[in-house]
Order: sequence, then structure tokens, then C-alpha cells
Amino acid sequence: MALKLISSGLNSVIGLIRSIPPLYRAAKRVRDWVCKSYLEEISQIREHYSQLLQKVEMLQRNSIYLEFAPPGHYYSPLPNLDDLRENQDRIFSQAYRDLPGVDLDPESMVKLLEQFKVIYPEYVFWKRDSVFRFDPYSGTFSLGDAIVFFCMILHKKPKRIVEVGAGMSTCLMLDINRYFFNDAMRITSIEPYPDRLMAMIHPEDSSRFHLIPQRLEDIDLDIFSALEANDIVFFDSTHVSKCNSDVNHIFFDLLPLLKPGVVIHFHDVFYPFEYPMRWLLEVGAAWNENYLLRAFLQYNKSFKVLFFGNYLNLFHRDRIEQIMPRYLEWPSFSIWLQRVCGE
Repeated sequence: MALKLISSGLNSVIGLIRSIPPLYRAAKRVRDWVCKSYLEEISQIREHYSQLLQKVEMLQRNSIYLEFAPPGHYYSPLPNLDDLRENQDRIFSQAYRDLPGVDLDPESMVKLLEQFKVIYPEYVFWKRDSVFRFDPYSGTFSLGDAIVFFCMILHKKPKRIVEVGAGMSTCLMLDINRYFFNDAMRITSIEPYPDRLMAMIHPEDSSRFHLIPQRLEDIDLDIFSALEANDIVFFDSTHVSKCNSDVNHIFFDLLPLLKPGVVIHFHDVFYPFEYPMRWLLEVGAAWNENYLLRAFLQYNKSFKVLFFGNYLNLFHRDRIEQIMPRYLEWPSFSIWLQRVCGE
């Protein structure tokens, strides 16, 4: 009986709403909004479920590694977060310290910085527009890195540049090559996932550089052994040393091939060859290329440090501000080396 009364009452209300057009239209809008919100929520739940399923499948595929040594275990390459937090002041300090066996040669770095003083005023790529491809505020290649790259290219005047890992740096190279070298430099970009790059450049740019859409590990080594003095090889790798990684290939196979005088760039290198605390404790980026690079430079007289951005940011900031002030808006976190002998 009660249900019949409720049903009858609802029907009366619905009938009343339908008899008043403005009220009926408002009720339809509410109904449509509720249905749309419900469908959107269902879609979000499905997407979240799909992502969780992918993570579960990934864990299942890699369960052999997690079972052997879970993250933080002393046999795992992933650090122990509790240990990092407990010792963070020591681990992540950027106070000046001695780096045994690593000759940073700060006097030579400052001398090179002084040579950049006459080049810096020529830098014109302050913003992306219909002419320039490079965007200094894209979030992927800092303004400071761009300024140093520009100065290094104009200082060394390379005939060839080989880039490993393409993107906004490629845009800058194309701009520099066109407006300062009349497209005389030969640019090769090795990038296995080139879709993002192709969306950044102009349609006619495809003929202005050689794009190799392959993994570095599958590339003919002659591309690197052919480089001559003052040519540049620009590494922006996966930053992770592991079995069959591009980083191992760089250090074990490519660097030994380079002739004396070839200039080498590594991206995301921090003093004193330790990654930022936030990257480890918040982002979860447990990269290890910096550690391998430090070990490579120890007692190594075949390669010289030309420019270490983060070191100069910390200990020669006043001089940088005098020579290229806008660099400090978003400073460089790259290191530049040069092979100086073939032994």
C-alpha cells in the first residue's frame, strides 16, 4: 500500500513537472548533467582500472627481479628510501668537496666562460615564433643549456654534430645551423621515437638533417668514428646503466672510438655527480648515469672537462651573471667534455 502511494505521488510530481515547460526543461538539464557526470565517472574508473591492470602485468613480467631483490634491498639497484632520508644532508649536499681522481680544472672552465663573453650577445633564440623552432621554456631543454650549446657551437665551429636523443635541442641546432652557418653543418639525430620531434620542426626541415629512427645500440659505429676534432656528439640518453642499455653502449663502445678533439655533451649532470634529492625522494627517478660518468672521469687523462654547468652555477655564479646574465633564469645542468688524446 505504501509503495503504491509513493508511486502515485511520484507520477503526480512528474506529471506536474511536464505540465510546466520551464520546469520540465530545467529537469531535463539536471537529468542530462547527472547522466553525463555518471558516464564520465564510469570512464575514469575504467581508465584507472586499465592502468592498474597494466601495472599488475608489468609486475608479473618482472617478478623475477622483484623476488630476487625488492627495491631498497642491498642487492637491488634501487636505493633504500629510509636510508636516503636518514642521510640526506650528507648524500645530497652540494657544498664544495674534493673529488679524488676527477680533474674538473675550474680555471680552464672559467677561461672558456670568458671566451663565451663575445659570443653571448649574438644569441637570439629567446622565444619560439614562426621563424625559430626552439622554445627555451618548453620544460625539456633549459635556457642556460641552450645558451651554452649556442656558444659552444659558435666557438668550436663543428662540421658535424651527432645527437643521441632528439627533441628541443634538435630545434636549436636547426635554428643555429640556418641562421649562423647557412646550413653548412651536417646534423645527424638518432631518435627511436621521433614523433614528438617531427611535431616540433617545420615541414621543410626533414631535408636539413639526417634522422635515424633507431635505438642507439643498433646504429653503425662508423657514424661516431668518423667525427673529427671540434665536431660534437650530443648525448641525452636514458640516463640508466643496465644490461643492454644505451648508457653502457656509450661508455663501453662509443667514447673509446672518438678521435682527439671531438667534443662531448652529457645532459642532466649534477655536482658532485649526485642527483637532486627531490628526484630520489619524491619523483622516484633513480638514474645512475652520473655515477658511471664520475667513475669514467677518475684518473682519466684522455678526456678533459670543458664546461660543467651545475659546478659553475654553484661556485662561479657571479662571473656567469657578468658574462651571460639571462643564463641564470634557468641555468644549465649539462657537462661538456673533449677527448684530448687517443691513448
